[in-house]
Amino acid sequence: NFTLADINVIPFAARLDYLSLLDVWIRERPLVAAWWQKAKTRPSFSAAIARLLKEDQIRAMAASGSRIKSEIAAKHAEIVKVRQSALGRAA
Repeated sequence: NFTLADINVIPFAARLDYLSLLDVWIRERPLVAAWWQKAKTRPSFSAAIARLLKEDQIRAMAASGSRIKSEIAAKHAEIVKVRQSALGRAA
């Protein structure tokens, strides 16, 4: 079911997707990737987000995200490593 949580998270996921950064966060989360694919097909997504953006805006976001993607990926890997280390100590 579509929930308030979906309504809250979709704009953030959309921005990360337009920045070409969403894959960094969901690469190892196939259920989240499937959720995102489904969320993008909703008429409300198109009406509230996709249709409002111009092609030059989408290109600018993708270019901006690509400039920082390696830094974001490295930070994400660092966070995952710290989290895994902390979980290992807690076990």
